[in-house]
Amino acid sequence: MDIYERFEETITKYNMIDKGVIACVSGGADSICMLYLLFDYCRKHDVDLVCAHFNHCIRGKESDSDMEFVKDVCKKLGIKLYCESGDVPSLAKKLNKGIEETARIARYEFFEKVAKETGYRICVAHNRDDRIETVIHNILRGTSIDGLKGIPYTRGNIIRPMLDISRKKIEEFLSQNNIEFKVDSTNADVTYTRNRIRHNIIPFLESEYGSIKESIIRLSDLSMEDSEFLNSVAYEKALECIIPDSNVKIDTARYSKYHVAIRGRILKIALSQLIDKNGRHFFEAGKGIEMSIIKRVDEFALSGYSGKHVDVSKGVVARKEYDALIFAFDEDVQNEQSDYYFTHEVVSGNSFDKELLKDMGCACFDYDKLLKEVNMDQLEIRTRQEGDIFRPFGFRGTKKLKKFFIDEKIPVSERNKIMLLAHENNILWIPNLRISNVAPIDKNTQNVIIFRLHYKILEEDK
Repeated sequence: MDIYERFEETITKYNMIDKGVIACVSGGADSICMLYLLFDYCRKHDVDLVCAHFNHCIRGKESDSDMEFVKDVCKKLGIKLYCESGDVPSLAKKLNKGIEETARIARYEFFEKVAKETGYRICVAHNRDDRIETVIHNILRGTSIDGLKGIPYTRGNIIRPMLDISRKKIEEFLSQNNIEFKVDSTNADVTYTRNRIRHNIIPFLESEYGSIKESIIRLSDLSMEDSEFLNSVAYEKALECIIPDSNVKIDTARYSKYHVAIRGRILKIALSQLIDKNGRHFFEAGKGIEMSIIKRVDEFALSGYSGKHVDVSKGVVARKEYDALIFAFDEDVQNEQSDYYFTHEVVSGNSFDKELLKDMGCACFDYDKLLKEVNMDQLEIRTRQEGDIFRPFGFRGTKKLKKFFIDEKIPVSERNKIMLLAHENNILWIPNLRISNVAPIDKNTQNVIIFRLHYKILEEDK
């Protein structure tokens, strides 16, 4: 089966395209290949095709060159192009998020805007190798069966008809048809986790185990089937135990009778229904909820006392009231956290001002060591959560954060108000008090990352 036949088969199998489609094109090999395949498909099936390109402004002139290239390709093919630019580095600082996460948010907001205008579905170019890399990434981070599925063929308005096509087949297609494409220089940068998986981990696994890619695809397919079945059962049971109310409420008497695998999914379904004060779903389809949190809430639902509550995530609490588990926003926590953000900069170890090590208003770490310990995109400023641990600078080993606060004689009334720089349950910095020993600076340090905490100036204070 050639590449076009495989492409068309996937579209048909998952009923991806109706009256029109938006090809989201960066200019790279994958998206250019997808654009040409869509061009042939849409002509054959009399379907409207438009193109969308978002310039992240991350790579300066290189980003601008990619945009001009996509414009030229669309002009050559006679395809209408929707184009937009966004200063992602500045937006990342404003949102207090990593570059990769911010780029994705900005890009998909633009794609959704085009989808709303055209009424077409959003077509992105994730391929078979991306699917494999995602499964490995999820395994390394720790995942459930849902994470073993990898990238879904469809999700809401987004379709991925290239998921059964390998990167090798894509490159062969472009070469055989003399089709030009752009190369993103950051694809070779192994400071990004996905690039390390692509360039280091997968080649090693192939050298040791041979057809590892086929094994991972098989694992992904089986996990997808099992997950779909478990989710269908969970949705059925969720209808029985989620109580219609202004808050999201679960009947714990019914809930407690289900298997633990179903209970965890019910909790994700319930949390995905939580609406914030802006009218948006706070947790998109249960995403962004760690399994450790689900396990903690499940245990609380089964054994917690009425009137008690447990922190879930991001200012959301689960409260027990008789035979009901209620998810709601802890407004005090949510409002306090929203008033803060942190910034960071990376400087050379040679030019680093060592006087900053004495300044408790900032936190300095060995940047290269820190990258090995944490995912920068998952750093957050928040208040304490159950299970937090801390490795205080100058102290051997770790402490529970609660124990550290007790040792430092921090009043109980103040502990929930203290902002923390955290990576999952590991505390990196308690501003104005102590930093972690996670990546200490020493004589061999080549690069230093400096974090600073800021208080937002509210509009009414200006």
